Amino acid sequence: MKSLEQFNSRETATNSMTDLTSSPVATPISRRGFVSSASVIAGGAAGLALASRGAFTSSAMAEVVLGQASDTPAQTASKASTKLQPDVAAVTFLDSLSKEQRAVAHLSYDNMARVQWNFVPMTDRKGLPLKDMNADQRELAMLLLKSVVSESGYRRSELIMQYEGVLREQEGPKSASRRDPAKYHFTIYGEPSKKSMWALSIEGHHLSLNFVFDQGKVIDSTPQFFGANPAIFQSDMMNRFEKGFQLLRDEEQLAWDLLNSLSKEHLAKAIIADKAPSEIDSPGSPQPTPTTLQGVPVAEMDESQKTTLLRLLKAYGESVPVEIPEERMKLIKEAGIEKVHFAWWGATKPGVGHYYKVQGPTFLVEFINVQNDAIGTKANHIHCVWRDLQGDFNLSATS
Repeated sequence: MKSLEQFNSRETATNSMTDLTSSPVATPISRRGFVSSASVIAGGAAGLALASRGAFTSSAMAEVVLGQASDTPAQTASKASTKLQPDVAAVTFLDSLSKEQRAVAHLSYDNMARVQWNFVPMTDRKGLPLKDMNADQRELAMLLLKSVVSESGYRRSELIMQYEGVLREQEGPKSASRRDPAKYHFTIYGEPSKKSMWALSIEGHHLSLNFVFDQGKVIDSTPQFFGANPAIFQSDMMNRFEKGFQLLRDEEQLAWDLLNSLSKEHLAKAIIADKAPSEIDSPGSPQPTPTTLQGVPVAEMDESQKTTLLRLLKAYGESVPVEIPEERMKLIKEAGIEKVHFAWWGATKPGVGHYYKVQGPTFLVEFINVQNDAIGTKANHIHCVWRDLQGDFNLSATS
């Protein structure tokens, strides 16, 4: 199967999906990123034919956002280790907006919209969508996204946006407005600064990223949601995706590897039901619903199985800057990694609906693949999420 790693080998990005501790991207976004690929998906549609409108080069972007003068290529390369700070990217993005746009994109930190999240296609949702921005504003919005995720996370988010073009092509004209690569919304809560608490959400179909910052550091990064439809491409599409390409491969395959490694006794404990649920628990709720630990605990796994489980958890962490999964793992270990459980619902072979949960005292990971894709392939539509059982959105779990 083609994975994101293989896909990126055909693109300018060289980040590997197997690099579980990849650092955040250091260089400014180029026109090779979202803009060019969005134009391909849009087929030149109005509002997405970006390449010909007010393009920023990488060096010009650095000048605007980083406050640097345009450099020679050598000087730019020498500064490649400079990580764009989210607060700087957020302020620069907000400053580019009109008064009317800013009223939509910039809300108070305590606005209840901050804890409203969803991943289904919606007619309207909180924040300012890319489709309501001009070309330069879109560049700055995507640079803001790039400042809060890893290189792998940026590519993943960008591809999820591009999948909307795939779905539009597969579903036909009736989906033209519903499936739009530019219907991804950006919202900033509070005043971005290294001296204040503020938050950011980036959301659309199959993508919901939520961050809270305090004193310049990320103090919460959940809910973290990614989805993929199709999970595996059944044919080449749009001169962009090859048959077999699989965006969320590790999140699925490592779980299969763990399940297939279990003894009969542990399988009996791990498999909770023969039928998978229809969706993840508490989708769109401000806080995850507490549930009893189910399945096989890490304490009963052998060393190889423990390693596979840890690789699975790291797959969920590779989309964000390395300090975030490091902090998550620190909390998991402090609470007792032996208490983490792996549980399974549904079919024990691919191509039929299945769901798994990895849960410990501090976190909940859910993965579900039960829906058909747009052309009718069974169980080829993924939703997966990382949630904080101590409280999403920097709130207590009881909030």
